[in-house]
Formats: sequence, C-alpha cells, structure tokens
Amino acid sequence: MAEKYLRLTLVFLTCACGRTAASPDPVLLPVPAPAAPAASLPVSPGRTWTITPGAQPQRYSSTATIALELITDSTRIRENITQQSRFTLLTGSASGSSSFLGTIESLTTETPARIGSAELPATFPISFTGHIQNGTVVLDAVNGRPRTGPIECSTPAFSALNIIHRNIIILPAQLTQGMTWRDSTSTAGCSGSIPVNTIAVRSYRVAGETELSGRPALLLERTEKTLSTGEGSENQHRILIRTDGSGTGRVYIDRFSGALLSAESEQQINVTITAGRSQRFIQLVKEKTTLER
Repeated sequence: MAEKYLRLTLVFLTCACGRTAASPDPVLLPVPAPAAPAASLPVSPGRTWTITPGAQPQRYSSTATIALELITDSTRIRENITQQSRFTLLTGSASGSSSFLGTIESLTTETPARIGSAELPATFPISFTGHIQNGTVVLDAVNGRPRTGPIECSTPAFSALNIIHRNIIILPAQLTQGMTWRDSTSTAGCSGSIPVNTIAVRSYRVAGETELSGRPALLLERTEKTLSTGEGSENQHRILIRTDGSGTGRVYIDRFSGALLSAESEQQINVTITAGRSQRFIQLVKEKTTLER
C-alpha cells in the first residue's frame, strides 16, 4: 500500500518523463540547508536599470534533487529522486508583452527501483509558446499546434511543461536598487494523467548589481508560496491531490536583457493524496538552473 502511494506521488513529482535507476535501499538525501546569504553587493541608492528583452531563446540545464518522505501511523518511508532537464526559453515580460516561447530538449528522472517508474513517455523536443494574461499562464501552442479548450493530460507533453512554468520570471520594465515587487500566477497543468491547477505567489527584491561568470548581472532574492489542487482518475480510482509549499531562492538575471542566468531555490512542500484514503508526504526540493555557455 505504501508503495502504491509513493508511485502516485512520483507521477505528481516527476513530470511523468524519465527512466528508473537502481536503488536497492531507500536513503534520504540530506535536508537542504537554508540558502547561504549572497555576497555583499555595493549599495547604490536610487540606481536604476532599464530592461530591454533579447530576441533569441537562451539554452539552460536544470537539476532538481528531491527528498520524499511518506508519513504513516506506523512508519516513515523515505526516497530520493533526481530530475535533469535541458530547455530553451525566451520571455518578453519586461517589454510590456508577457509572452514566452522555447523548447524542452530533454527530461530524465531517476526514481527508486523498488517502487518502479512513474513514466509516461513523451517525445522530445517539445516546442511551446504562451503568454500571461491577468495573472494566468496560458499556453498558446504546443509543438506548433494551437491549443484551445482545457489541458489534455492524456498528452505527456503537458506534464513536461511544468519545468518551464517554474523558470518564467515576470520583470518590471525598470529595476531599482532595493526595489521589491510581487507577482501571482495561476497555471493549469498536468501531473501524469491528473489535471492540476497551481497558484504561485512570488516576492522579489533587487539585491544589487554583480557579475556572474564575467557577465554583468543583477541579483534578485526570491520567496514564494505555492498551492496546487487536482482531481482525476487512475485505473478507475478517483484521485485527489493537494499541495502547499514555501521556499526561498536567488535569481541572477542579465543586467541589460533581464534574461535568466542562474537560479537556485529550496522548497518544502506538503503533499496529500487521497485515493480511497489519504496519505501525507513531505518533499524537500533543491533545484538549480544554469545558462549554458
């Protein structure tokens, strides 16, 4: 029974794309430590940077490590999951047009062998275009096909797109030293075959100007809260999913174009899955996205 719920949770966690790696015994990853304070940056009160978005998508690689713990009355089962992806992304939010486009080139997930794979095969690459309207993330087209109506969770591509949603940053047209802002987005997506709606509230603070690998950059400090709810079926069983989480992170963006250069985040997410009865999980997620040179 415990393995059944872990498998359902893997469908939720892993975007349903990947491979299974052998892991004879469950071993918990170390709990992610709080993000280290950023190095002191020169303080320039009133310093302002104007963002002019680029015209070409940038290529990124991302790695997420997940420590997953199933909580029951009698025991706690712990497992490790690793997800790696490569994708391109271009956003135009700073120009007043909150559009985005790109391609997911690959996505692999390593899961414990004893509970099997949460795999729904997707064919890569997966191209996409979309925009953000009134706080709602809207997919306009996937693989060149215009999207109308509700998300089709029978199509594995929609689960794979979760990685993109986590890396879209909505920037004001001008940034000022010490400036803060908040954005709230609602995203309809998929966890395996289950439709899920996620609300994310993120707060940003401009920490200042710096360099990253010799490239002029701005450092943004980020906090976030997320809430997801979903309902669907698997093997004729009704499945309900609910999560709530919070996290912190650091985001480096290009000083001129606002393009993402690097992002590091840590989150704790509480997951409840109901399939006849409810099971509760805690997942600790550490994710890093970097621009490929």
